[in-house]
Amino acid sequence: MPLALRYDDQMTWISDMYRESLTYFERMNQRYRDYILNIQRMNEVYNESIKMIERMNELYKEFIKSNEKMNQVNKQHFEDMQRMNQQWLNLFWRPFMGQQQQEQEKK
Repeated sequence: MPLALRYDDQMTWISDMYRESLTYFERMNQRYRDYILNIQRMNEVYNESIKMIERMNELYKEFIKSNEKMNQVNKQHFEDMQRMNQQWLNLFWRPFMGQQQQEQEKK
C-alpha cells in the first residue's frame, strides 16, 4: 500500500475539510448574528428605559409643582386660621375674661 494518497482520496479529504470549515464558519456567523440581534434588543430595551425615566422625571416635576401649590394653599389656610383665632380672641374671649376678672376681684 503506497504512502501517497490517491487522487480521489485527496479530493475527498479536501472536500471534507472544506465542508467542515464551511460548517464551522456558518456556525460562527450564526453566533455573531445572534449576538448582534441580542445587542440590538438590549439597545431597544435601554432606549425604552430611558424614555420611561424621562417620563418619570416629567411626572415628578408635575408632582413637585402640585405639592408646591398645595403647600402654598396650606400656608394661606394656616395664616387665615391664625387671623381668625386672633379675631375670635380679641372680640369674644378678652371681654369675657375681663368680666370674669372683675367678678373675681369683687369677691
